[in-house]
Amino acid sequence: MKPKLAILTIIVLAAATNAATARSVFEQRVSINVEDVSVTHVLNILHRGLNLSFDCPPELVADARVTVHVEDLPVDEVLRRILRPNGLEFIYTGEN
Repeated sequence: MKPKLAILTIIVLAAATNAATARSVFEQRVSINVEDVSVTHVLNILHRGLNLSFDCPPELVADARVTVHVEDLPVDEVLRRILRPNGLEFIYTGEN
């Protein structure tokens, strides 16, 4: 019997002056082309490029790997493509 994949949560903190500005970060379009890299590596790319902070216990993504080839997609869609195959989800929390 195959074990169920646990759905875990990553909290995303956008560095912005107000919630509307922070939400607009997720509407920005990005392109990422990586093959068999750690989820942490891709989150670091997004952190550096968009000034996003991810609050996530390292053990949740320690062994998670991903291949992503996307062009001109909104950040929230890219996050879904990175996280869901690894049984993870994200929650947008604004400035909190």
